Amino acid sequence: PSSTRRVSSYAERLRVNFAVIHGELKEEEEREVDGRTSPPPTPIVIGNGTLPILAPATFACSFPTPIPPYQQKIKPSLSLVGSVKNKIAIILDDIIDDVEPWCLLAGFLKEQGARKVYAMAPHGILSGNALELINLSHSLDQVVITNTVPLSNGLAISPKIHVVDVSKMFAEAIRRIHNGESMSALFTNITQTDDITFMCWDTLDH
Repeated sequence: PSSTRRVSSYAERLRVNFAVIHGELKEEEEREVDGRTSPPPTPIVIGNGTLPILAPATFACSFPTPIPPYQQKIKPSLSLVGSVKNKIAIILDDIIDDVEPWCLLAGFLKEQGARKVYAMAPHGILSGNALELINLSHSLDQVVITNTVPLSNGLAISPKIHVVDVSKMFAEAIRRIHNGESMSALFTNITQTDDITFMCWDTLDH
């Protein structure tokens, strides 16, 4: 819900449409310990005064009926609320760290007819093999971030990563706060330059 409100605010200011991707990505789940033997069995040591004998382990509690086997969580498939056909889709979030979900979402949007897919976030962590995934992705056309987080040399020179300098905006914001001036003026008079649709990924567990 919070991400939907954020994207709706951006779309309203830029006078463009927005859509919502609903569902969860199909990723491998690690099998978790379900706790049916917690606490662990406690062995009992018995003996006749000579050598101790390890008796069979006993459980701290017993169950009247067998516990059903572990069931893997069934994730709902992705669905799109809105239209991206023949449009530029922009996926928005606060931080881009693990790039793989972004590439998968970009592929989903291309399947829905998006002309181009951009990923935008103020803070670009881009850890791990982010550079390789971005360069190899045929669906993600460009990643747009700011310079709030320093990038490595490889990331900084990638043709698909565009870094926006926000140092002057931060300086102006500090000046306005110090002088008690309006902050909203920094984000007004934004013009529309292309047919753009903002995207919001709204998962079921958020």
